[in-house]
Amino acid sequence: MSTKAKASQLDTTEVRLYVAEDFRQEANHKVTAIGLYTDNQVLLQIPPNLPDPTLENPAALRSLCFLFNIFGAPDAATVSVDIEDPVINRVVVPAQKLPVNSLVGATNFIVQMQPCIVTALGRRTFVVKVNQREFKFSYSLGRQEATLRSDAESPPQLKATSKAKPRPTPKKKPTN
Repeated sequence: MSTKAKASQLDTTEVRLYVAEDFRQEANHKVTAIGLYTDNQVLLQIPPNLPDPTLENPAALRSLCFLFNIFGAPDAATVSVDIEDPVINRVVVPAQKLPVNSLVGATNFIVQMQPCIVTALGRRTFVVKVNQREFKFSYSLGRQEATLRSDAESPPQLKATSKAKPRPTPKKKPTN
């Protein structure tokens, strides 16, 4: 008996991660992304006089969503998602049967955190298990100092004036 796996026994499962403010599942296996983070780096806008988030003083994002595009998984596959966080490791999605769209052989699995409570900046790692095969994906939460604008720096405001007079409409000559 050969120790090589037959072609029909090879696990060709692939998983991709996308990070955005929101994902919306549409018809025909399409997904709309709102606020896509193309580099998987989420920057929190924090004023310079405020400290980084902590367990005692967390920050919150209105929404942070993760799209796991899973394709090539065998029928009746199970999926689970865990997160490794600088503060705590936890199960985000317990093991469940993966629904596969038989027309395209893939499924989109969306995890929404609304709100997303941030207790520390840094790198997080998702551990996605499809039939116990692990896929690891990282994203990071960082800080970008929010700049407060003074009145002097504000863009000029356009003001409407009531002195404008409408132009008279030219009268058409009658045609014979």
